[in-house]
Amino acid sequence: SYSMTSRSLMWLAPLTEMRGARATTRSRRIRDYPRWTRAATPVRARKGHSILQRMEWLKLDLPDADLRIAPEFLAVDEADHLFAHLLDEIAWEVHRLKIHGRVVESPRRCSWIGDAAAIYTYSGSRFAPHAWTPTLLDLKSRAEIACDYAFNSVLANWYRDGRDAMGWHADNEPELGPEPLIASVSLGAERVVRFRRGRCGPSQGWLLPHGSLLIMAGTTQTHYQHAIPRTTRPLGGRINLTFRQIHRSTPVAPG
Repeated sequence: SYSMTSRSLMWLAPLTEMRGARATTRSRRIRDYPRWTRAATPVRARKGHSILQRMEWLKLDLPDADLRIAPEFLAVDEADHLFAHLLDEIAWEVHRLKIHGRVVESPRRCSWIGDAAAIYTYSGSRFAPHAWTPTLLDLKSRAEIACDYAFNSVLANWYRDGRDAMGWHADNEPELGPEPLIASVSLGAERVVRFRRGRCGPSQGWLLPHGSLLIMAGTTQTHYQHAIPRTTRPLGGRINLTFRQIHRSTPVAPG
C-alpha cells in the first residue's frame, strides 16, 4: 500500500472537460482522484545524492504517455526563495511570434537560457540563449540528477497572473529527439496543466504545486498536446522552468 502526503494530495483532483462542455472542477475527494500508481524512480541510484532518498514520484495513468511528478522536489522555503530570486535574476522578455501571418506578443514573459550553441528559431523569430545564471545552473544540475538526463537549455516562463497563458502545443520538434524528456519545475501560484490526445480530443487537467518537478517523457509528445489555460480566478505569479536537450541549433517550440 502507498500513503501519499497531504501536500501530494493537494494537486491530484482532476479537472475534466468534454468536447462542447464547460470545464468543471471536481471536489477533492479520494474517490474522485484519477488512478495513480507509485512510480518507479526514473533514475539510477547514485551514491551521495540525498535528493534521491527523499523524493516521492507519482505517475499519471495516461495511455501512451510517461508523466511523472515529484510534488516535493523542492522544500517550500527553498521554492519561495527561488521564486523571488529568479524574478530578478532572469532577463524577462516579450517574445514576438508570427502566427497565421500576424505578429503577436506571447501572453506571458519569457526567457531562453542555455549553452551558447542552443540557438532556436520559431514562428519567424530567432533567439540566442542568455547565459546560465548560477541559480539556474544549480537547479539544472539537480534536475539532471533527478531525471538521469543531461540538459543544455531551459525555457523560463513567467505567468504574472491568471490572464497569462500557454496555448495547446506538443514539444515534438526533431531537434528534441524522437522521445524527448522535458523536466518542468513549477514555482509560485498553482496553475492547471491540461493534456489532450491529438488536436481535438477531450482534455484532463491537474494542478502543478509550488516546488514540484514534472517529467514528460517517452511518447508523451507524440500522442498528446498540453496547455496552461487562462483563468478568471485571482492568482499570484508563477514561474515555470522547462529544462530540455537541444541536439542542434534549429527551431524549437516554446513549450
